Amino acid sequence: MIVSLLAASCAKKDDSSKPASSAPMSATINGISWSAASVTGKNKTGDVEVAGTAADGSEMGIKMATTTPGTYTVDAQNYAILYAKNASTNYVATSGTIVITSFSGGVMKGTFSGNAPNLTNQTDVSTITSGSFTVTF
Repeated sequence: MIVSLLAASCAKKDDSSKPASSAPMSATINGISWSAASVTGKNKTGDVEVAGTAADGSEMGIKMATTTPGTYTVDAQNYAILYAKNASTNYVATSGTIVITSFSGGVMKGTFSGNAPNLTNQTDVSTITSGSFTVTF
């Protein structure tokens, strides 16, 4: 689900994407710890995508328009945080930050947080805090 949401949010040419190796990704969602059992990533021209899937099938995705370390404000287009609780319950952050702490030797590390309303019920908001990821491209 997250992969399709990320793909739908990216309209740029995919000419240099590569699958990433498994690496850690975790966050706290509404006060409950979440951790990915597997993480994949793509470094496309102008877009970076990181997606994690937990053992329960829930997914988290991050989209970034750069690999340059820095702090970026979530805008749901160039910088996005997506959370799929299950196949029919999806959240997209409308506020928050994504921090790329480093990108060297094909390894990207960062943090993220935000408030993500449910796509079909805007009053159902998931608060994502203490997010972190490490992915190798």
